[in-house]
Amino acid sequence: MKNRRFEMLKENFKADFYAKLALWILTAMALLAIFAFLSPHDPNLTNVKMMRNPPSAEHWFGTDEVGRDYLTRSLYGARVSLTVGILAMLTSTVIGTVVGIVSGYFGGIVDSILMRFVDILSSIPWMILVTVISIFIQGGIWAIVIVIGGFSWMRAARIVRAETLSLNQREYVMYAKASGQSHFNIMKKHILPGLLPTVVVTATIFIPDAIIIESTLSFLGLGVKAPMSSWGSMLKNSQSFLSDSPHLALIPGLMILLTVYSFNKLGNLFRVVVDPKSAGGN
Repeated sequence: MKNRRFEMLKENFKADFYAKLALWILTAMALLAIFAFLSPHDPNLTNVKMMRNPPSAEHWFGTDEVGRDYLTRSLYGARVSLTVGILAMLTSTVIGTVVGIVSGYFGGIVDSILMRFVDILSSIPWMILVTVISIFIQGGIWAIVIVIGGFSWMRAARIVRAETLSLNQREYVMYAKASGQSHFNIMKKHILPGLLPTVVVTATIFIPDAIIIESTLSFLGLGVKAPMSSWGSMLKNSQSFLSDSPHLALIPGLMILLTVYSFNKLGNLFRVVVDPKSAGGN
């Protein structure tokens, strides 16, 4: 089954030009973020004589409102946005997977309590919830990761619970229960492996959501603090100069667009392999 899914993934990837393009974009973004330190410009060095200069041979993306090299700021901003997206995804996926497995496996009162708790959190608009929590929890990237990942796991929990309810009725799981294996071993050895494809798809789709949330928080002034940059904070700082320096908003906006599109494209590719019925909507 795993080999068949892997072969299907390879075939779909080879046949999909835009999936290849998405992978190239993400790879390029990751490499540029990792090697941002190779830039000859200091991302935090200001120069009031070069404020909002247009793109040039020396400054490929121009300079920002205080004369900092915008390309370098964009590369370091990519570090923040991608790091937050990936770490928040891991946090959300782990919490959602644990809650979903426990809820679906035990059922009964355990399922009722956990799902009612999920319902309560889900009833609060996620953007309001995350924004309010971020006001009280401030401390850099890790605080943002905790806020986004710690309060965005409900959808993953529902998906994993639904899949666990299905796996719970499989013969090999029922046999494991009848043979006296511990609940932990059954969930670890029999339930979790069957959930991995679903978990991977859910995680891949959540990354662009986390990047957008981080960008929104930074745009509202609740994200990373100066002089650290992220794509969202760069958008926030550029809004006062749209008329005469539109590139200050276009560049981080385009980077967010390309990154979100690429993750969504690859997430759809994984989803089609896990659930072939979704192919018609891709």
